[in-house]
Amino acid sequence: LVNGGPATIDGTLTLDDFTSPRGRVTLTAQNVTLEYPEGFQTESNANLALTLGASSSTLTGRVDILSGVYREPIVISRTVLAGLGQSGTATVGTAPTFLSNLRLDITAATSDDLRIDNNYGRLDVAANLVVTGSADHPGLLGRLEAEPDGEVFLAGNTYRIQTLTIDFANPRTIAPEVTFLGETHVGNVAMEVALQCPASGPCERDIRSLTTGKTNEQAEALLLGTGDPDLAGAQLARLLSGEVLGIVGRSAGLDTLRLEQGGSTE
Repeated sequence: LVNGGPATIDGTLTLDDFTSPRGRVTLTAQNVTLEYPEGFQTESNANLALTLGASSSTLTGRVDILSGVYREPIVISRTVLAGLGQSGTATVGTAPTFLSNLRLDITAATSDDLRIDNNYGRLDVAANLVVTGSADHPGLLGRLEAEPDGEVFLAGNTYRIQTLTIDFANPRTIAPEVTFLGETHVGNVAMEVALQCPASGPCERDIRSLTTGKTNEQAEALLLGTGDPDLAGAQLARLLSGEVLGIVGRSAGLDTLRLEQGGSTE
């Protein structure tokens, strides 16, 4: 048993050279429960294969997340905000040579939506992802998608989600493209907020008043304040996408990643 679920490990290894083992090992596990990171509880099935070669190795397979819930309070990290106005890609720390030579091809998908219920929001998120690249520089393909009518809490406002998707299309890095549409209120003024953030370059936003007698410009000023609207818009886009991505990403072992999406909103 592995964390309450049945598991089978099979394969052969050649250890003639302890510094460079060869062979193939498979892991099949069902209904395995994990709490990683702290507060994120999942139950999953896994079918993974590790193949060790002379010059390179591969880790392939599939992880099906049967259920998951994240209730740990979130503190918005400084590294999420530090990328404002910068361009770049997801980065990881220095890794041993073995990790740089370990190629990845792992599908991670949710059978049922992940539930996020904490100080950041109440929403259900579906994931269908493929982890590619190498262990020290992974890429990501696929999509994270929140169900409609979830809620996100930011800067004292509650956003009711109509659309929230995070798409990945670059197999060589982790470059999220974020699409968000939601409604919020500032005082008695209702507004619709649309954000489109490409994998690189500035985000575009569209804030529309839903209250008679209030213009779109007045609604935007109420939401973003009287400071630099481009900086405020960029911060809003990053907060909406960064932590949702971080929560689900950490479930796939990507907790060391730092996202840096280039540019500010325009």
